Amino acid sequence: MIYAYASTLNARGRLSSQKTAIKTRYPRGTVMLGEVLSADTAGAPGPEMKKILDRIQPGDTFVATEVRRLAREKEDAWNIYVFLISSDIHTAFLSNPFLDSRIVKESYDTYSSLLATPISIKDFLEKDVFIRNLFDYQFDKFDIAVENRKAGRLASGLMKDPDEPFITKGTTYVTSRFDECKDFIVANSTYFDGDMNDKTLLSHLTIGRDTYYKYKKILLKERMKNFQEENVKDK
Repeated sequence: MIYAYASTLNARGRLSSQKTAIKTRYPRGTVMLGEVLSADTAGAPGPEMKKILDRIQPGDTFVATEVRRLAREKEDAWNIYVFLISSDIHTAFLSNPFLDSRIVKESYDTYSSLLATPISIKDFLEKDVFIRNLFDYQFDKFDIAVENRKAGRLASGLMKDPDEPFITKGTTYVTSRFDECKDFIVANSTYFDGDMNDKTLLSHLTIGRDTYYKYKKILLKERMKNFQEENVKDK
């Protein structure tokens, strides 16, 4: 029996492309199950995956497009992977072929032949750093690519206008023009210590309207943070 599994992390994700890829490689006799892995599935297999794990037998085949589809959390996915391989189930990942059971078992056989006392394939998987590192990389590579794209956008934004603040999640990167305007805004804006409205302030600054409001937002956040920290100290 061939069991195929597809998953996505949110309701907007698409299972169809995974199912199509699997059906192209395994067009006949395949039991196809798919599901959305919500936050509630963390720490355990998803309901559809659990059905497969309960039914699948030694000698059966399990197929998914990649190892990150096995579970929402990496450690849960690893435990499922170890169970499948150590249960003598032919396991195949279309995008991660080096983690297929055939390749792993070849490595296991070579390793076992060098030992005086053979170990189980489960123990081999737990000991083999290369396979675990490869698994972790394949599971994390999508998130790594996202972080790389974020870093690229950050670098691109700073190169386009090195005097503009470039804001990303939880972090503000500021440069010379911001420092020059900061004291003037704080000293003269009605939102801080002065009596000038936004229009009057803008007429005294050599920055655009959008940039001004960007600076102002940063400064208001800083003021609020300082205010909150002072209240905590007073208590």
